[in-house]
Amino acid sequence: MQKTSGHIPYLDGWRGLAILSVFFGHFVSKAEYWWIGSFGVQLFFALSGYLMCNILFIKKVKLPNFFVSRIVRVVPTFLLFIAVLLVYSAVFQPEPFIPSGEEILATVTFLRTYLPHELPLTSKQWAIGHLWSLNVEEHSYIFLALVALLTRRAKSPWLTGLCLAASTFAVWLITFRYLTQPPEGPNHFSTLTESASLGLLAAATIRYLRHHLPLRLEAMVPPWLPLASVAVAFLCFSTYQFKGFHLILAPILIACAINFLDQVPTFVRTCLSNKVLCWFGTCSFSLYLWQQPLHVLTTDHGANGWLMSATAIGIGAISFYAFENPVRQVLASAWRKRSVDTKAQSIETREIAIQDGSGTAVVRIPED
Repeated sequence: MQKTSGHIPYLDGWRGLAILSVFFGHFVSKAEYWWIGSFGVQLFFALSGYLMCNILFIKKVKLPNFFVSRIVRVVPTFLLFIAVLLVYSAVFQPEPFIPSGEEILATVTFLRTYLPHELPLTSKQWAIGHLWSLNVEEHSYIFLALVALLTRRAKSPWLTGLCLAASTFAVWLITFRYLTQPPEGPNHFSTLTESASLGLLAAATIRYLRHHLPLRLEAMVPPWLPLASVAVAFLCFSTYQFKGFHLILAPILIACAINFLDQVPTFVRTCLSNKVLCWFGTCSFSLYLWQQPLHVLTTDHGANGWLMSATAIGIGAISFYAFENPVRQVLASAWRKRSVDTKAQSIETREIAIQDGSGTAVVRIPED
């Protein structure tokens, strides 16, 4: 059984490896190595599923706190990016573009992968093509929260495991079907949540089962197996891939790897825990958001990839230190204070009711 713990540096390094893979695929590589960026996105998804399982199904964080933490982490920087991008697209972009109100609304509500029906997300009229992965994560968080809400009432760990496993299998079946019968629509099915969430749900399922199964799975997993899983997944994404394996096999292999990363040789975890990778992992959300306009300048307008990559890192770092992290800390602190105040008021109310000896219960409703 794998224990939950606090901050784990090598997970930051995993996240850093993911964002560097995206940067390599977007800026450094030749066109035929674009898939390295897609591999990096799958690293993100697996880590998200692993962490969300810890939060929702093992630590069982209250759902209001869960959603507030997700909003605080994502929404302020995301909205700043959209606001800046709207100005950039209309005024400074080589080919100016002003999106419709419908498209803006779909974008800020994480529905742009599906709406508007006739507009592909990757049209590059404005640089939001990468937001499909953010949409997948947000949709998956909502789905996992719903599973937590339903299964917590039942108080059956086996029901929770069954729901997670069934969800993963359902997404695998949908993806397999899409490979043979692609759905109609402007966006490729690999960007749709019902297909792209496979690795995220698989990671959450494996994490949950490992925590609850009576067997000591780590004793059955040789140290080299997680590394081999990542290597095979990488090959699935490569130009030598078998058709569809990068969609139906690689996400599951990566999900297995993240769940047994604690079993790999110590020097591997030490490498992942180095300060450079961890820094990229810490700043990864800002880096991921702001790199896309510069990626489009590189691929569509002939800008120098190395220069654009360095610029993206600089803008992402400024975004993280000047906006994302300070705003997140302020909002998180405000929510914690509100939660503590509410709890204190609730305790005070119960004490007043208990101390009243008149035989009539006195209930005082705390004011907001």
